[in-house]
Amino acid sequence: MNEKKECLTKNQIFGMVEEVEKEWVSIPEWGTDKGVYIKVMTAFEKDAYQRSLMQKNPDGSFFADSANVTAKLVAACTVDAECKLLFDFSDIVPLGKKSSIIMERLAEVARRVNAIGQKEMEKLIKNLFKTQSEDSNVD
Repeated sequence: MNEKKECLTKNQIFGMVEEVEKEWVSIPEWGTDKGVYIKVMTAFEKDAYQRSLMQKNPDGSFFADSANVTAKLVAACTVDAECKLLFDFSDIVPLGKKSSIIMERLAEVARRVNAIGQKEMEKLIKNLFKTQSEDSNVD
């Protein structure tokens, strides 16, 4: 059975309107019926999140920056009902001071909806140590 498949064009792809997928996460510790939405990041947002897990040494090499890794992920994915991010980079430290139980619950959903599994994390850690030359065109 030969099914005819239609290959999308660049213009069709760029013209697609995608509804931002989000999932409600209850936070009963903060009050009955309280919670937030965790969204699926765009590829650009996911790359920015992954770059936030790296720091550059003075010699140009990179090292993994595990400081506030959970808060960074939660900040990158937590949105209001209209899918506007609730947090920015300046909120990462105060967010990291919230309950680890709550933050891990939010991060678990963020990892699941964004397909950030153990294999992807291992791949990211491996790629953290690549040279700046491979990433120099991304700013």
